[in-house]
Amino acid sequence: MLARFEPTGVRPTILVGGIILALFFGAQLLNSVLPAAAGGPGPQPQPGGAVDIGPIRVHVPNGWQVGQMPGGAGTRLARGGVVIDFQTNPFQGDAPTLYNAFVNQVLAPGATGFQATQPSLIQVGSGIAGARGAYTGVFAGNNDGQLEGQLTTFVVDGTGVVIDAWGPIGTLRPLLGDVDLIISTIEMR
Repeated sequence: MLARFEPTGVRPTILVGGIILALFFGAQLLNSVLPAAAGGPGPQPQPGGAVDIGPIRVHVPNGWQVGQMPGGAGTRLARGGVVIDFQTNPFQGDAPTLYNAFVNQVLAPGATGFQATQPSLIQVGSGIAGARGAYTGVFAGNNDGQLEGQLTTFVVDGTGVVIDAWGPIGTLRPLLGDVDLIISTIEMR
């Protein structure tokens, strides 16, 4: 099949394809190495360690920045274009109820083209019952276009914990290992 192409036409095509691949994978590498500001006041580079958020202690892997959500509504971790927002509020109910409440009252009203999965039951940290699902949508005030997210919720001692990991389409999946590690190592304070 390649014999049908002119030799002068194949080399430039291969060269341009190689340049496109190099730019794409180079950008992905830079995004994973150089953390970008995630919005909100003053994220600081974090060399790993732990941060206390309400009733929990969150272990932060190297390369993530720690800051506050806009308006001080919670704690934000950021790496590249991916953000993990932690919010705690008094809540009476279970993890799936909290998940559905957050989806229906917070995420869905501020989005177009919004879709969310039903929550699945999971374990958070050392055996805390939690719920997890995924969503996509275009959110008002966000210039990144369509976002994808993974939402995790759990309730401890009357406090609901919402962990919302999100980023532009295609950016969250490469960092889900970090997100899962952060969630699986949560400790009660």
